[in-house]
Amino acid sequence: MFRRCVILTAIVALLGGTSARADFFDTSATINSPGPVLNVNQVIGTSSGGFIFNNTVGVAGGSPNPAVGSTANFVSVGSDLLTNYAFFGGGSTPASFTGQQIVKVIAVSGVTTVVAPGGLTNSVITNGGLAYYAIPTGTYNQFNPLTFGTAATLIAKFQIVSPQDIGQTSSGLGGGIPASAVNQIGLNTLSAVNAQGHFLLSESPGGLVGPGFITANTAGLPPGFVVTGEGLHVLINEQVALGSATGPLDPANQFRFVDPANPTGAAGLAALNAFAAALGANGGVFATGFGADAVNGNTFNPYAGPSVTGTSGSGDFGTLFGNTDFPGVFAAPPPGVPEPTTMAAFGLIAATTGLFGVRRRRSRTAA
Repeated sequence: MFRRCVILTAIVALLGGTSARADFFDTSATINSPGPVLNVNQVIGTSSGGFIFNNTVGVAGGSPNPAVGSTANFVSVGSDLLTNYAFFGGGSTPASFTGQQIVKVIAVSGVTTVVAPGGLTNSVITNGGLAYYAIPTGTYNQFNPLTFGTAATLIAKFQIVSPQDIGQTSSGLGGGIPASAVNQIGLNTLSAVNAQGHFLLSESPGGLVGPGFITANTAGLPPGFVVTGEGLHVLINEQVALGSATGPLDPANQFRFVDPANPTGAAGLAALNAFAAALGANGGVFATGFGADAVNGNTFNPYAGPSVTGTSGSGDFGTLFGNTDFPGVFAAPPPGVPEPTTMAAFGLIAATTGLFGVRRRRSRTAA
């Protein structure tokens, strides 16, 4: 019995130990401008004061409303105003850049699967990026891309990377996310209009540690791990905001300004496409997701919401947007150290063999 307990303890130790290992580690960082602001472990935006424009651009079958069980390519461009830098150990300070406010803009593309009637979806992000821009204080309007798409100063830029496990050092927050949950947006099981997701991005260009807007601290990594770059772990929260049910020209429709039939519509769509091109992939569907092709619902007319009626609507929709960014570093394990899943599998095989071996020896002794 003692030997069996030792082996079971080894299994728990292996699994528990591997859960702390990761390819990206949330840590604290220094905000270099207009700072320095030290020991920042969260860059916080408004809880739901931002907005994301979700444009269905490649719906299977050519219909703007994907059927339940089908998939569609999409482009999303959105923004949120930064509010605070939160410190390791508690407290915070307002986020600003040389007297200006900072807006976070995100542009991503991916594939969404409609999983239930009413437009309920799960989405996988395949490409895109994020950037911080300084804008004149008091000018931000989350519903109007012209307010953050012009007269903005680029501060920092990040690019989506492939999913990796996310852990944390002693000065970080938000870690413990497996790679299988990264770069995906999942519906809240308690509310069909809410969704959350974790993104992983490297700083551009190259993601190398350096004197950029955010410089991540490298202390506190597991022994032997080597820093290979720096980036952000981004947690977003979304809530669907439906457009008018009567059509895009209804004056009550808060998204009316991006309709190309209106005087400012073309400029609004161009601003969204400019962000898609700058933060995503130049050319192709990504760069022309908004206003490219009315036949496939690519003008961003979110009346009737994201297929919420089941039979009508444009396939486009908007979501309220809140975010928290966790600075951190990418790190490689020491040479020869197996990946976490490999170590866990090896530990289970070895432990199982040991258990069976104990049983067989006892059976022969009893005989």
